[in-house]
Amino acid sequence: LITPYCMLSNTAATAASEFENPERNLPRAIPLAIGIVMAIYVGVVTITMLINPTGVLKSTEPVILASAFTNRWVKGLIVLGALLSMFGINVAASFSTPRIFDALSEKGMMPAVISRKNSRGVPVVAFVCTAAVAILIPMAFGYSMRGIMVISSVSRFLQFLVVPVAVIVFFLGRAKMPVHKAHRNVVTDVVVPAIGLAASIFLMVKFDWNGQFSTAGGGHNWFAIWAMLIGYVILPLVLYIPWKLGA
Repeated sequence: LITPYCMLSNTAATAASEFENPERNLPRAIPLAIGIVMAIYVGVVTITMLINPTGVLKSTEPVILASAFTNRWVKGLIVLGALLSMFGINVAASFSTPRIFDALSEKGMMPAVISRKNSRGVPVVAFVCTAAVAILIPMAFGYSMRGIMVISSVSRFLQFLVVPVAVIVFFLGRAKMPVHKAHRNVVTDVVVPAIGLAASIFLMVKFDWNGQFSTAGGGHNWFAIWAMLIGYVILPLVLYIPWKLGA
């Protein structure tokens, strides 16, 4: 529960500018969304484990929960549900990711054209960049679900580490930039992020790094390795160093 809190907080906070009265509504939306998602997720997993735990644990299918059922119509319905959920993730990303590009552009870390908006205030160029990344990454991995899941897993780990630290820094009043005045709570702003940070570190230690960055034949998954190096080392340095020197 703690780790998804970090991720949902990150996603919701990125799109906070789209909220009406975010200081009031955002703190209410995060626990409400977590409660609804957790109730559905735990309920579905519990039912499938009660029906056919062996099929779920030994499954090799992309949609593992579908392995609990033998009826092809039921399995098809579950796979369809998984597909629809992916569209939901894409919709969420269509709000948050362009805002990240927009913010980087406004800070001078990316070309100014990326933050260009239309008459309704929509960062169109940032949306195009988001769509291009969403298309090119799966193509680079040959639409391999294994490779894409590696990228997704590692990116989640990094976000789970950064967000709790950022929340604690804001609570302590050590942010280097002005922030909105909001009610601060030591439980939600320090204790919960600290537990989430510890849980994320524990999961990273237990993560099968060697297995995830290897191919089915036992070789190195160079697409995943280079994607990690470019996305999380080279590109951040290329964006940050010139901006820092210019500042």
